[in-house]
Amino acid sequence: MPALLNRHVNGKKALDYGCGPGRSTRFLKNLGFDTVGVDISKEMLSKAAQQDESGEYLHIRSGQLPFKNNSFDLVFSSFVFLEVATFNGIAEILREIKRVLNPDGSMVLVTGPIDGVQAIGCRSRTTFLKTTRLLIAETP
Repeated sequence: MPALLNRHVNGKKALDYGCGPGRSTRFLKNLGFDTVGVDISKEMLSKAAQQDESGEYLHIRSGQLPFKNNSFDLVFSSFVFLEVATFNGIAEILREIKRVLNPDGSMVLVTGPIDGVQAIGCRSRTTFLKTTRLLIAETP
């Protein structure tokens, strides 16, 4: 993952969308990114803050980010989209991520095996990827 990020991400401002207990937020911080973690679960954010007292963790509603347009060079999201129940929910989140991602920014999605998710990805790629670099990291 570090090599992938070094090769494709310009800039150091990162958003960890769906950070959970903050593991990926801390990972990005350790790579030198100025990272903000966001999640819909207050319980997970509490765990993140306990493990990273200097970290910035914010509670959000799904698909609603409290940031200005073009705020981030990287949006990282690990296993979040596997938990979103509808295509409309995924599309709403992707639109909001696109809004806060700078035009040269990159998005990294860490997923499980892609079987069954490809149809959703194909529909979103036609509109989302015209101006955004999407890197998908599939886990075994």
